Formats: sequence, C-alpha cells, structure tokens
Amino acid sequence: MAINMGKRDTFAQNESISPRQLYRLYVFNLLGVGTLVLPNNLAKLGKYGFISIALGVFMAWLFMWIVSEVREQKKSIYDRSFGKTTHAKMLIYDLIIVIYELSQAAFLAWIFVKLIRDSLIPDESFTVVLLVIMAVCAYALSGGVECRARVYEVVFFFVLIPLAAMLLFALSDVRLDYLMIKDRVGVDFGIADIFAGAYYVFAASISVFNILFVRERTASQIRWSVSKAILTYAGILFLLYAVLLGNFGMQIPLHRITDSA
Repeated sequence: MAINMGKRDTFAQNESISPRQLYRLYVFNLLGVGTLVLPNNLAKLGKYGFISIALGVFMAWLFMWIVSEVREQKKSIYDRSFGKTTHAKMLIYDLIIVIYELSQAAFLAWIFVKLIRDSLIPDESFTVVLLVIMAVCAYALSGGVECRARVYEVVFFFVLIPLAAMLLFALSDVRLDYLMIKDRVGVDFGIADIFAGAYYVFAASISVFNILFVRERTASQIRWSVSKAILTYAGILFLLYAVLLGNFGMQIPLHRITDSA
C-alpha cells in the first residue's frame, strides 16, 4: 500500500495493523466491555454462569469466523469489489453499517457514563460525562488505528499480565462452597436465563464484527489473531468470574466491588 509521506504523515496514519497488534487490540476491546458488564449480569446464575460464558464465547467465535469469510469473499470493504452491485444497494449497505456502528458506540458510551457516575462522580451531569468521553474518543481517533494499536502493545504488559497474575493469586482465597452452591435449574432460575447470560457474553463481544474493515490481511491471519484474543478473553473472564463468585457468592451483588473501588 502506497503512502503519501506529507508533513502530517506518521506511522499512525497508515490504516494497517499487524496480526500481533490486532490480537492485543481485540483483547482490550473485549475485556473493556466484558469485565464491566458480565459479572453482575451472570451472578445470579451461580456456577451455571460458566456455561453462559462458554456458550457466549463460542457464539462470538462463530460470528467472527462468518464475518471473516464474508470479508475474504469481498476482499475488502474499502475497494468496493462487489461485482455488479448497484449504487443504491451500496448506499443501503453503508447505511446499515452506520446504524450498527452508531448503536454499538451509543451502547458502550452509556455503559461507561453509567459506571463513571455510579462509582466516581454521582453528582455530575450525564451529558457532561458523555461529552468528555466523546472528546477523548475523538482525540484517540485522530491518531489513527495503528497509534491505538501501538499504545495497546505497551499497556498490554503493564495492565493485562498483572491482572492475570492477580486473578491467579486470588484463586487461593476462593471458597469452594460458593462455587458449588446447590442452585437448581428450573427452580432458582430457568434455562432461558442461562441462554440470556450467553447472549450478554456474545453482545459484549460484538466488536469482532469490525474485522470486516481490516486491510491487507487474509482471512486466516485475521481468524488466528482474533481467535487467540477471544480465547485470552474467555480465560480471563473465567478467572474473574470464579474469583468473584468464590469470594462473594450469589447473594452479594457483584457491582458492589466497583462501588467500593
């Protein structure tokens, strides 16, 4: 890919990232949403929450595989190589993408604003917090996709590895009786609740759709990088859920952990 090296051209504006960067980018994307949303929504399921996590992660991986196949057939969303597709159909296609991306952005913005207000600044206006988050996002986007990926490469070692280590050490404090609570499917909750939990996991992983826009990578490269990210995400989510459930059980709402942080 040719790059016009003007005054403002930097490594962060080439719109292409390596498979290694793609893996680390997706690890943070998935964990950033999953660790905020899922523990509280899965807590009532007790040990069956692990089934929801496994099902949801499998659904996310399957969705990623389907999207990567679509991308491989169409080569790239950028080059518009869609055969005889009419201009009107392309506009409809673009509109669907825009609606999807805006919906995802609105959902994530609501999550972060709610978390910040509930845990840090409850008296602050929802609008003010939202505007600050949007300003930070706009600043990050101005740096280009690789800038974000390179930043994540650095914080990967300072955030993710210590997090995994802390969770592993915390396993020694887990109460096995909390993990073996005799909850009964059909009495304490229904099978539909397990599938609802799986849906939460899948919804938190929906950003895998964005591999449709990855440039200059084959489907196999994308699948390998994102599959590793999904497995890493699943492993940390299993550890996090085991630690929280094993220390607090089903009776204590897990969002109190964030409230007391």
